[in-house]
Formats: sequence, C-alpha cells, structure tokens
Amino acid sequence: MNVSDLQAEIVTTRAILDAISAAIQALADPTISSYTLDTGQTQQRVSRENLPQILQERRRLQSDLCALENRLTGAGVTRGQPLW
Repeated sequence: MNVSDLQAEIVTTRAILDAISAAIQALADPTISSYTLDTGQTQQRVSRENLPQILQERRRLQSDLCALENRLTGAGVTRGQPLW
C-alpha cells in the first residue's frame, strides 16, 4: 500500500468507527430500542441485543486503525545495521 492508499483507508476506518460509536451511544439511551447504523458503505438496523458484536467490531477496527497509522508513520519499526 502506498501513502495515499493508507491515508484513504485510515479516513474510511475512522468514519466507520464514528458511525459505530454513534450507534453505541444511541443504544445506551433506554428510550431507544434500535438504531440504523450507516457506515457510509452499508446501512443496517441494530438493537441492544447486537451490542456485544458492535463492541467487538469497534475493538477490531480500533486495532486495524492503530496498525494502519503505524504503517503510515513507521512507528514500531526498528531498522538494524550490521556491526561489521
């Protein structure tokens, strides 16, 4: 992946995370029983029963985002030189 592809993937992942966070926040309201999760790519109706799966997906996406950002910045990469 080149830099522009990584940046585009980061933007997309953040947008999906924002949509998931909005769904989690909405479902925390006891007066709301279901919510339309619109990620910009798909729309689906979710309810409180889906919260464990939604939380798991958020954790996975957060991990993916961290990995993408590390690849973009080179964080966590160690470069070694031979000693001879």
